[in-house]
Amino acid sequence: VVGYALVFCCRRHPNTNYLHLMNMVCDNLQLYFQQERFTSRSSSEIYEPVLTGILEHPDIPEKQLEAQLGYIPDLNLKGRFVLARISYTDTVQLPFSFVSWNLRTSLPQLKPFVYNNTLYVLRDNMDRRDFTGFLAENEKKIFADVFREHFVTCGISLTFFSLTDLPTAVSQCREALRIGRILSPDPRPIYKFEDAAIYYFLLEMKKAMPLKMIASPYYELLKQYDKEHNSDLCETFFQFLLNGRNVNQTSAAIYMHRNTVLNKIKKASAIMNNDFNDYQTQLYFIISYLTDHSPVLN
Repeated sequence: VVGYALVFCCRRHPNTNYLHLMNMVCDNLQLYFQQERFTSRSSSEIYEPVLTGILEHPDIPEKQLEAQLGYIPDLNLKGRFVLARISYTDTVQLPFSFVSWNLRTSLPQLKPFVYNNTLYVLRDNMDRRDFTGFLAENEKKIFADVFREHFVTCGISLTFFSLTDLPTAVSQCREALRIGRILSPDPRPIYKFEDAAIYYFLLEMKKAMPLKMIASPYYELLKQYDKEHNSDLCETFFQFLLNGRNVNQTSAAIYMHRNTVLNKIKKASAIMNNDFNDYQTQLYFIISYLTDHSPVLN
């Protein structure tokens, strides 16, 4: 008891009688705790140079990478990974090093690291039923508390299954934030690449050819009808396709009575003289609508 008291109070006594033994206990326990902290810190942070190394050298051989990961607990080459790019309002008051340590301590399943002065957080969802999500419901408040009162924005990648795809995930996080902020000017805490992927695809396609090359004649016909009759059949039919051609889901998505939606779909189909049963016709209609209406593409 005296030995532990000496450790925690950082006090020493004269080397007399049994106190000499207590001082030895004190010295050895302090050495033990220091070593334990170093070991714990090393095991939790040793993954950082490996992850940044993947980003700096994306062509690293898989066998070499697997050998490096062999020294890191709880991190494998294969998994069900999700990456988040984190930004918040004041990195001076709340430095990355503190946030990384706090995240590792509060949520050990997260692996934060810094690359190019940007904070990323890696998660392996191998043991979770939802392998596409970044945070579970019970983790969201803990995550927010780490950043205190600062507003946090996360760009979330798609799920990837090998750490060799980490550079792609970084690009997805970047594009999720860039495109997401165009689609939603009001700040949001989460921007997912799965919501931005179609726009990224069309932006890249636009660099190679005019999007009119794949314009849907059915969309143009329905668009002309809307213009002449001041109707919104294009919007309703677009939402109908987005919701898997399900009238009930479409009705809920656009807050319109089911029967009204059904009548508009029937009318649009009659005008276009097509029931849109094949995926190519559906895809070209969606692309044409997005080309006309999305702020990302205009």
